[in-house]
Amino acid sequence: PFLEQVQRLALARSQVPVRILVRDPKAPVTDGHRLIGLARQLSSRLAIRRVADDFRDRPDAFLIADRRGYCLRRFADRPEAIVDYAAPGEASRLRAELEQIWEQSDVDTELRRLHL
Repeated sequence: PFLEQVQRLALARSQVPVRILVRDPKAPVTDGHRLIGLARQLSSRLAIRRVADDFRDRPDAFLIADRRGYCLRRFADRPEAIVDYAAPGEASRLRAELEQIWEQSDVDTELRRLHL
């Protein structure tokens, strides 16, 4: 269900790609995670980058939705989260953080599609 929703979101938003940051893409690529395959199929609509070294020690994980809502896990390895569907201020702050991390991050060679 998650993968289906990511695909639906990516296809519905042709102007703005879905962006995903991962700390270490090696395990998902090796394990054949279907999200990696989807990103390879929808490369213009779904982008995955490896988090830049400067940000790898961040303990949190977050998701921003429609510039108004967010889901924040202060500790990514724990299931507890804060979710607010109507918090444009906090969503904007998180989006600014995402932009900074995204700009300094890069596509990892593990994530690139190999055309043979």
